[in-house]
Amino acid sequence: MTEPVETVDPAAANPPSSPVQGAGSGAIPAGYVEKARLDGALQKVQELTLANRTLTEQLAVALSQVGQTQGTVAQKDAEQAALTSGHASALQALQTKLDDATKVIATGATEKMKIDALKAINRPELIAILDSLPVGADIEATKIAYQKIAAFGDSLSHKREAELLAGVTTTTGQGGPITPPEPTTEKDWIAYVNAQPFGSPARQQAWDKYWAFTQKPQK
Repeated sequence: MTEPVETVDPAAANPPSSPVQGAGSGAIPAGYVEKARLDGALQKVQELTLANRTLTEQLAVALSQVGQTQGTVAQKDAEQAALTSGHASALQALQTKLDDATKVIATGATEKMKIDALKAINRPELIAILDSLPVGADIEATKIAYQKIAAFGDSLSHKREAELLAGVTTTTGQGGPITPPEPTTEKDWIAYVNAQPFGSPARQQAWDKYWAFTQKPQK
């Protein structure tokens, strides 16, 4: 008689084994991968934060250097402007002195031409109105102008002299005509000369005495 054969389930005969915790098993604990990723991300954030802090410090230093450079440039610009202004003022002062000196030289040259012209035409009496006399383009033109002025003055002087002589009497004292004392100052001499009729011998004689007076050493 045949005995019945027992059927065995392979899955039940070889159940799956659970991971073994221990050295050399190669098993990774649950959640280990996620923690490692988180730690890596935190480390990266920390590195970026430190890098950002370093860049911020470098930027602050750079901005400070830029500010200092701008301040230096502004100071140099101010110094340059002050120097330029000082040079301009100095040049203006020199130009003013040059203009003044030119005027003085021109005035001196004009007065010399006037006096030379009066000497040339032998009319020293006109020196009393020297400031009012015109000046020509050259010495010859000035002499011609002064000759015309002197001639006009002579005509008036002759007319006035004739009018005065018609009614003038000579004052005399016991010893003859009274001669007034001669002036003792330049101002009095000019007044004395101007008191004489234009073109008269008395006026010419007064001018001769006045010139002689100017040649004497003054006390």
